[in-house]
Amino acid sequence: MELGIRGWVRNRDDGSVEVAAWGSEVQLETLSAALGQGPRWSSVDAVLCDRPPETQAPAGQFSIRS
Repeated sequence: MELGIRGWVRNRDDGSVEVAAWGSEVQLETLSAALGQGPRWSSVDAVLCDRPPETQAPAGQFSIRS
């Protein structure tokens, strides 16, 4: 939410985290860098990014999905 992007994040059953985000190039690069650091006490092995075909960003703010 701090970055002003839209999208969502969720934990996956295999222990990884999945993020879908929409924003400017700068916003998404900043998000990717933050994901690479992770929160305190976490261990991030890799951040994999791919660019699927353009889809419409979800309405509203960034959310957490279960």
